[in-house]
Amino acid sequence: MSSSAGERWLGLTKGTDGEYVVTPASMLRSIGGVFGLIESAIPPVAFSVTFGIWSNAWLSAIVALSLALVLGVVQVFRKKPVMNAIASVVGIGFAAFLATSGGNGAESAKNFFLPGLITNAVWAVGLLVSVAIRRPAIGFLLATFEAIGADWRSDRLLMSITRRVTVFWSGLFLLRLAAQLPLYFANEAAWLGIVKSAIGLPAFALWIFLSWLMLKRTIQSPR
Repeated sequence: MSSSAGERWLGLTKGTDGEYVVTPASMLRSIGGVFGLIESAIPPVAFSVTFGIWSNAWLSAIVALSLALVLGVVQVFRKKPVMNAIASVVGIGFAAFLATSGGNGAESAKNFFLPGLITNAVWAVGLLVSVAIRRPAIGFLLATFEAIGADWRSDRLLMSITRRVTVFWSGLFLLRLAAQLPLYFANEAAWLGIVKSAIGLPAFALWIFLSWLMLKRTIQSPR
């Protein structure tokens, strides 16, 4: 893949040495920046609001997918990573398929949010497993950003704090499951998108801030 294609399609960023680098800024760019984060919450909310008004899974799915397509086109015209726009549309399309595959009522509509629930469960389990096997995921993430040294696993203090922060992040995904699963099993499709968004970006931002407070005295400044 050429450098221009890598930057255009995936949002990759090059360092001063001409090599692709992974930094918080490059990761944010790869998902479309702040606009990309915000737009990810719009189709689920639109689905829930539409279903809450008309109780029609097909109409709700069409509205959500149409918005995803429009937002994807906007991302492309804003010269944001193309792959992120495509992935967003494909994800909403799959969710729309699940929401309409079992009928037109709430029992089928709730499945629009099933992929997100599964994703949260996978993240929660994966993070906890990484701690259990003494390979805390947050430690590897910080090492990738060069916030800690490559030999961080040999430092007891770093191992301790990265394990705690990894468990802390698993708590976010468990919180999302705890808030959404009762609504899912109660067929509350109209509320699922609202709750999903309420504990989506706001909770994510809060977790980042609290993680920084936990880590700021331990890690070195990124180079």
